[in-house]
Amino acid sequence: MRMAVSAKLENDNIQPIHYGVKELSEWPYGQPHFIGSTTQLSDDKKESTPLVWFGMVNKYFGSMLYFNPDKNGLLAAVEYDADYFISPVQASEFISGEENGRVWDTSMWVKDLKLAPGKIATLNFDIFAGPKLYSVFKENPLYARLHYSDTIITQGCAFMTFNWLMELLIWLLTFFATHLFFGNYGLAIILLVLIVRVILHPLTKKGQVSMMKMQKQMARLKPELDKIKERCGNDKQRMQQETMKFYREHGNPMTGMLGCLPMVLQMPIWVALYSGLNTAVSLRHAAFLPVWITDLAAPDQLVMWSRSLPLIGDSFNLLPILLTVFMFLQQKYMTPPTSASMTPEQEQQQKMMKFMMPIMMLFIFYNMPSGLNLYIMTSSAVGLVEQIYIRRHIKRQEELEAARETIIDIGGKGPRSNRPKKPKNPFGIKF
Repeated sequence: MRMAVSAKLENDNIQPIHYGVKELSEWPYGQPHFIGSTTQLSDDKKESTPLVWFGMVNKYFGSMLYFNPDKNGLLAAVEYDADYFISPVQASEFISGEENGRVWDTSMWVKDLKLAPGKIATLNFDIFAGPKLYSVFKENPLYARLHYSDTIITQGCAFMTFNWLMELLIWLLTFFATHLFFGNYGLAIILLVLIVRVILHPLTKKGQVSMMKMQKQMARLKPELDKIKERCGNDKQRMQQETMKFYREHGNPMTGMLGCLPMVLQMPIWVALYSGLNTAVSLRHAAFLPVWITDLAAPDQLVMWSRSLPLIGDSFNLLPILLTVFMFLQQKYMTPPTSASMTPEQEQQQKMMKFMMPIMMLFIFYNMPSGLNLYIMTSSAVGLVEQIYIRRHIKRQEELEAARETIIDIGGKGPRSNRPKKPKNPFGIKF
């Protein structure tokens, strides 16, 4: 994730600019590429957009140079005429680890320094070189003003990535690991799972109750739905219309299905945790177990080999497989029964989804950071145990309620109209 970064001043606002590896790889070797200057003008020549700082960053670390202006209160050193360049150069095998690898030189050319004989000019620079930490970038007034935190690139779904949630999760994990588990972030992730599950337990319980009510309602409505299916035969359109009419009159049990809602609510946590594991320096090389899961920011890599295989890569990762097993069991336990209104194709699709979804998740999460897989696997395992406990609890409550029901037998004779008539003797005389 190596890239060049710079920041321009537009309307008194810092605007960071990133140059990715794909863009940098197209620049020719040894040729300086101009990226801006302290006195640069915009295309319409009406507004100045000076370059304030520039540098190189990768996934966890960065080095940025800021040219301090001589005048207090200014961000850009506009009193100097300086140009900024990036030059691709071929790296040695020792540096790059690959043949014909490339790195990038960053340079500045300060022009037209008019000095009287015997005088000395002092140019002041602030250079940051180190790990990219939110705490450092936000607590340092200069770095906060220069927006150095924008060099931390988050990864995830654009509509579901919340930086505040990512920062909160990383802060919690760091707090748990530091103060409770002697630096073990794996145990901190497990504790985070338990906290989230406890918070979502009322909603999970409500969803399970709703799911069981739906199953009972489906069993109650099934005979009538079977009659509709038998009456309509192969006319699928008519069967669908009569089924919808029946649901409108008697209620649609599918509207009470809330069992998947806790998983949906956890999706932003998964995305935020994924982003945090890919950017938080504190989780880099953080181990969970001595032999297995030695880097929570990388796949668990139980066994490695030299040649990369399709869809698998160069390692066997056990954690995603365990995650898939628990997700399959959880989904199998949560899947509602087939509806009588379903066509054979729909029933087959529902059965296939039980297998297709976990298999798809296996390929999606196979090369994900082991910390994220540990969170999802633990959450699925705890969720499965929670579902079993809730369903058993509901079943016990139903048995207790059924045991409390009593049949009251009122003594005496019933109404005359309800009494059975006495048979008459052969002579027609009543006794």
